Amino acid sequence: MKNKIVSIEEAVSLVRDDDTLCFSGFGTNGVPEQLAVGLAQRFLQTAAPRNLTLLFGGGPGDGATRGMNLLAHENLIKRAIGGHAWRRHRTGRSGQIAFRPIIRNPVEMDRRIFLTEPMGLKDMLLSIKLVDRVTFDRQQQTLLLNFEGLKLRNLQDVDSVRSCVEAACRSGGEKVPVIVNYDSFEIEEDILDQYAAMVQYLTERYYTHVSRYTTSAFLRMKLGEALNERGLALIFSRPETKHSTPRD
Repeated sequence: MKNKIVSIEEAVSLVRDDDTLCFSGFGTNGVPEQLAVGLAQRFLQTAAPRNLTLLFGGGPGDGATRGMNLLAHENLIKRAIGGHAWRRHRTGRSGQIAFRPIIRNPVEMDRRIFLTEPMGLKDMLLSIKLVDRVTFDRQQQTLLLNFEGLKLRNLQDVDSVRSCVEAACRSGGEKVPVIVNYDSFEIEEDILDQYAAMVQYLTERYYTHVSRYTTSAFLRMKLGEALNERGLALIFSRPETKHSTPRD
């Protein structure tokens, strides 16, 4: 079996002009210091290798005389690609970084990072897009509204629901039966009346009849009362069948 352990001199002799080197470490931790020393010595003695590309994640070095700063010799490094670098990392030109960072399509940081309240990452990462919650079952000729886990916080959310459902109904051209899944549905108390008014508008304009169901007794009471006041069907605890459609 071939011995994979080689000397520093043998290792650096493998580097050729225009090669790309991956440089490990962050600061002075985990840095292949002696390999950098050996490569720098070879370059100073032979003027080779030349025009290397240096690839690194953190800033391997101390911004002065260690780590990739050891490679700070004119014509040794052509390009440096990395995610982080000390401001004082040297590359051979007046002790300063001799390459310009390339920044493409910068994105502004999320403002929620700097606020004290929760960012709501769980809701953002696990939520289903509203458009994916509205589907038309062509075989059953039924509009399915999957509002499971949907959270409505303001009137803009209510209007978004109306727009999405209305667009789906208009595409069919005729009134359709509807099944709504309200499991784990959440809505702020102060927009409940507006939501019920929106549901009444959609029901009268686009629905032939509706099944609404949830396993939450609290939601059945809260949302059921708001819908009942407008003459709409109360919420059922569970559907009688997969596509049961008890009438309003």
